[in-house]
Amino acid sequence: MLKNILTADVDQLVSTGEWRSGIGSAVQGMLKSSASRPGTRTLIVDNIRMFNTTTAIVDCRYEIQNDNGSSRKMWSTFIVIAIEKIWKISAIRNMLPASE
Repeated sequence: MLKNILTADVDQLVSTGEWRSGIGSAVQGMLKSSASRPGTRTLIVDNIRMFNTTTAIVDCRYEIQNDNGSSRKMWSTFIVIAIEKIWKISAIRNMLPASE
């Protein structure tokens, strides 16, 4: 499924500071992360800003509900592009909120 929603040149910066470049690295990193931190992942779209008919920024709240009942709350921003009328993710930025 991941290969269907990501562009070939996708890049991802995760909250640990790891930078994944290209679909192979992104998919491998996502699968590794899910295996090492099992739980339910939820993305809630907060805002979509269209730049034109084929490019947008999508801001989301990202929560991982861990198996032990705790949760990890983050932010995610996606750069999405339409390729032949199919929306794909071109860039991902995951961030931990700043502590108050």
